[in-house]
Amino acid sequence: MALQEREVTQYRTDGYLKVPQVLTPAEVAEFLEEATAMLRRHDTLQWPSEAGRGMDWGADAELESRLMRRLALHPEVTAIAEQLAGRPLRLFKSELLRKEQVGSAPTPVHVDEGAFPISGEPVTLTAWVALVDVPAERGCMTFAERAPS
Repeated sequence: MALQEREVTQYRTDGYLKVPQVLTPAEVAEFLEEATAMLRRHDTLQWPSEAGRGMDWGADAELESRLMRRLALHPEVTAIAEQLAGRPLRLFKSELLRKEQVGSAPTPVHVDEGAFPISGEPVTLTAWVALVDVPAERGCMTFAERAPS
């Protein structure tokens, strides 16, 4: 999947880009089954929010699971990321995040890049891959445009 130049420009201007349907439905089902099983097998950390429980969090899924490693290094996802970055990239980490269907608080506003110990690198980016539909009332991903420099 190659992005159009206007999409790359939009990403570099706004700091984010939504690219729908990168994975096939069969891949999504396979990855969802494995992610769900992993979150059931292990203790997860709670990501709290001022309004209550934000989400469950599991770190480094790609280190434990062949399927999660395949997702983290998926050729379509990585091709898009490298096209947006304009250079080859390396995987820093992967995470599993789960918001309950009922009772999850909104995720606090935050910036991912500052939390990375590699934030001084010329290019860092986050690829968020939803394995289920996340409607607004459950706290879907929202982005803020970056301030003009």
